[in-house]
Amino acid sequence: MSDKEEIKKTAAVVEAETDKEEIKKTAAVVEAETAVVNGRTLAQVFIFTILIAAVPLSYFVSKKHYFEDYLDYNDTESAIPAALLSLLLLHFILGLYVFLAYTEKIPTKTKTD
Repeated sequence: MSDKEEIKKTAAVVEAETDKEEIKKTAAVVEAETAVVNGRTLAQVFIFTILIAAVPLSYFVSKKHYFEDYLDYNDTESAIPAALLSLLLLHFILGLYVFLAYTEKIPTKTKTD
């Protein structure tokens, strides 16, 4: 076997090992990014769950303190605007969650041999 052939084989082996190392590094980075995305997604779901549960309570707060006490509406007159306020806030929060979930960037895994 000539020196040129040995050099070519050695270069091919070194290149293959370098490619494997790069693939392993890339896979590790993607795994780390995926873990961060999963944690962030879980935090978002938790926050939005609390907001979705708490916003309907704004009906009672706004009805009593804002519409009845501040604007001097009676009990019947304050029910509809307070319910509309609560409904609008709830739809805003749901729309914001859908927007954030839709625009979230998710890393893709690469195949390793």
